Amino acid sequence: MKAVIYCRVSTAEQVENYSLANQEKACREYCQRNGLGVARVFREEGASAKTARRPQLQRMLDYCKKHRGKVDRIVVWKLDRFARETSDHFNLRAQLFEHGVTLRSATEPLKDDPVGRLIETILAGTAQFDNDIRSQRTRQGMISAFQDGRWQFAPPTGYRRGLDGRGKPNIVPDPKHGPLVRAAFEAYATGVYTKAQVLRKANRKGLRTARGTRVTPQTFNRMLRNPMYMGLMQVRGWGEPVLGAFEPLISRNLFERGQAVRSGRKPTVQPYLRNHPDFPLRQFVECAACEKPMTGSWSKGRNAAYGYYHCYGKKCGVKPRVRKEVLERKFVELLESLCPKLEYLKLFRRVALDVWQQASKDRTRRMDVLAGDVEKLRQKKEKLDDAFIYREAIDQDTYTQERDKIIKALMEAQSEIAQAQHLDLDVEALLDFAQHLMVRAPHVWQEASLENKQRFQGAFFPNGLTWGKEEFGTTVSSPIYSVLQASAVPNSDVASPTGFEPVSPP
Repeated sequence: MKAVIYCRVSTAEQVENYSLANQEKACREYCQRNGLGVARVFREEGASAKTARRPQLQRMLDYCKKHRGKVDRIVVWKLDRFARETSDHFNLRAQLFEHGVTLRSATEPLKDDPVGRLIETILAGTAQFDNDIRSQRTRQGMISAFQDGRWQFAPPTGYRRGLDGRGKPNIVPDPKHGPLVRAAFEAYATGVYTKAQVLRKANRKGLRTARGTRVTPQTFNRMLRNPMYMGLMQVRGWGEPVLGAFEPLISRNLFERGQAVRSGRKPTVQPYLRNHPDFPLRQFVECAACEKPMTGSWSKGRNAAYGYYHCYGKKCGVKPRVRKEVLERKFVELLESLCPKLEYLKLFRRVALDVWQQASKDRTRRMDVLAGDVEKLRQKKEKLDDAFIYREAIDQDTYTQERDKIIKALMEAQSEIAQAQHLDLDVEALLDFAQHLMVRAPHVWQEASLENKQRFQGAFFPNGLTWGKEEFGTTVSSPIYSVLQASAVPNSDVASPTGFEPVSPP
């Protein structure tokens, strides 16, 4: 009689500890004692018995099928090496029976009689019971760690395994990829760049997944929606979100600004996806008659090609058509008419700096208060955990209710701190740049690349422009112009949005 030996271990550690060799040795000794010749040995390394979809197990079944009549026994060290699910065990047993093969254990008394089948059923059920108990304990341990703020699953891109501030196993920001993830969130939240542009730049700078591959658009889209990056953990079926005990890569404010851009709730100044390098105002200027965006194209004349902006609305009765150089010259003239006086800008700069410096002092004092509140809340949570877990002084409902209150307060305080830190800017440099940009707006627009021209247009005229009767229609400019213009341009066709009416200089 011939036998096939099947050995299995579920972890790499068991492979290294020669568990497979010990199993095979015991199975060969069993075969020798029972007069069985060993036809083949199948070794399953690092495979769980929770499923029957194991490579070596399937190869063993195919071998028995192909050698029907030449294999009489399958020998395993213990039944739990064969399967840990009762249904899988008996399904596999039935397949072997069809091939004329019976199952034997080197360490357990299996026989083809009523007593032997009862023992086999009990042992198969015991294997599943043991597996279920282990799974339950593992799940409970993971839920407990989750409620303690520790992430038990694969780290998101930008994080790695490590120890948190309490010295417990958790995730920590990856020193290489973490800053790249943060920079990607910051760039996307501005509304200036498309997701594709932000991702391209991040990949170019070296952002990689845990497998070392470039981040795909699908993965990046999931990253932008993942609250883990602001420190909030959530697992389906595990209750309410929990504040992680690890360092967030971004603030809650930054995350929410990114969501506003993603959902379209925040205006953006992104370039159009279908660009034409010769027509920067294409899709930006609308036809005043039908309110459809105007396009741009070249028309061939007898001796040259001529550029035109024109309306292509099917129901437009006017369909304006204007030469490229005319419309763009008019746009430059509009920018020139909006340029504020230099003395207004200097006054605005002084006022803005005074306000900012006072706000910075107030913010610093507030951050000191919040830092103290965070430390008190952490100590309060530790005492609460001690009262519930170790001293059993309070019940589950009281513990959960108080813990949720503390976590909510922690999240609010940490979010406010992160938002305040985000406002730590070089305001003087920003004001200098803004002044330079506004004074030289016509020249900057003419010299910019196509993408930057389109961003420029979106920033200066958030609602776009309309064209009709050979001129730009009444539109809304950026609020900063309305604040600075005063009455220097009394005949301007640019209207001020409500709340930003022009003011006279002091």
